Amino acid sequence: MHDFSDRQPSQNPTLQDRQRELAATMQRLLPSDQLREVLDGVWLRRVSTPTELSSGSSHPSFCVIAHGSKEIWVGERCLRYDPEHYLISTASLPVSTRIVEASEEQPFLNLVMRLDPSLVSSVMVEAGRLAARGHVTESALAVSPLDGELLDA
Repeated sequence: MHDFSDRQPSQNPTLQDRQRELAATMQRLLPSDQLREVLDGVWLRRVSTPTELSSGSSHPSFCVIAHGSKEIWVGERCLRYDPEHYLISTASLPVSTRIVEASEEQPFLNLVMRLDPSLVSSVMVEAGRLAARGHVTESALAVSPLDGELLDA
């Protein structure tokens, strides 16, 4: 692992710099509204208008937004994430979602990386957070603040 502590301030990008870089890269890869798998299990999505609430299911994944915001409903619980927050899903659950913020000038740009369920389970076991068999809770979805190191990865 490389130590970046010797970077000068101008060489040490902020979270906002990393977000702008991610958004620019995504806009180059997605010049129009679409959902595109860019690597096995890594999806990019661009949407230029807010969407209505629609039903679907979550899958174990890590989700980052470069522009816009999205709501995900699990039962009565609503989680909202945006460029400053990421969503982590550790199980498949029935959900409803909608894109809340999106426009032609600032389209919703989202990166979703599918996670291997067996890897998620082993990490949860090691962390002592595995739910009883067949008992998946709403905590299988969480929104947390995004930091520069995580976004840089």
